[in-house]
Amino acid sequence: MIESYVPKVAERLTQGNSEINALVYQDMRRIGYDVTEYLKEFESPVLIMQGKHDIIPVAVSEKAHSVFTHSKLLILPNSSHYGWLEDSLLYFTEIDSLISLTQN
Repeated sequence: MIESYVPKVAERLTQGNSEINALVYQDMRRIGYDVTEYLKEFESPVLIMQGKHDIIPVAVSEKAHSVFTHSKLLILPNSSHYGWLEDSLLYFTEIDSLISLTQN
């Protein structure tokens, strides 16, 4: 099943511009862009999900989790970057749970 998504994911990966992204992030670091204190005041529930085998270090998700007061961190044990494809049951169950929580 996952294999059927490979062409779409591969196409999407070609649509980004890593050069522009690098320049944006470089400029954000240069100006000291940091909204950590502002985000600590965010009161709504936040769900942070990341694949255990993602190219992005898990520490990034852990940092976000430490900033948001009402966050839940879920590391998807069988996923890399595409949790909705690699572990769709867990991924969407968690999203449904968050939606149910916010609607009550």
